[in-house]
Amino acid sequence: MIYAAAYRPEGRKCDRFREHILGRRLLEWGLLQEYGRTWEVIAPENGKPFLKDSPGVFFSISHTEGMAVCAVCSHPVGIDIQIRKPCSKGLVRRICSPEEYSWICEKQEKEAEKAVLRLWTLKESYAKADGRGLAFPFRQISFANRLEREPERIFYGTASFELPLDLGDRHGFTANIPGWRFFEAQLGDAYHIGGCMRDTDPDKKGAAG
Repeated sequence: MIYAAAYRPEGRKCDRFREHILGRRLLEWGLLQEYGRTWEVIAPENGKPFLKDSPGVFFSISHTEGMAVCAVCSHPVGIDIQIRKPCSKGLVRRICSPEEYSWICEKQEKEAEKAVLRLWTLKESYAKADGRGLAFPFRQISFANRLEREPERIFYGTASFELPLDLGDRHGFTANIPGWRFFEAQLGDAYHIGGCMRDTDPDKKGAAG
């Protein structure tokens, strides 16, 4: 399940502290909801955080201006959230495979910005699950011809809420990296979420698989 919390931005330094606190609170909430208990978070200097002595319980946290999200899952998982804003051409070249770059260049400016945001959140979610973060070679993972369907749009009216986005949903789709299933959603008018989970049954394929 994915848990989210909104906050009012007040300044970069203050926001980073609040995002960290919100992320950890969402993790505690998710663990209590799904497992009835919490575990100590271990955050290695190099590597992704994990829960101590909790085999089979995985999480991923992401935040952006005004919003934090946390995914809790029984399989390796990654999540990323970004606020909608124009992306630089340098970012597009750095993250897109040749096929994706051609796909984006065919679009009008606004549609191209939306497409880049979708690619960025999906790829960063995998980079988090993989553990390499921004060091991951983003051009190696490609969603070419797999994003024809528009992402689900989710509206929210409270500060903290669960997202009705089932990580086990077979409507998820695959990329060119086997063994992983991807999900995405538009949160309100301002945010986009990309997520991934290690596929529990790679022989079955979703609608865009």
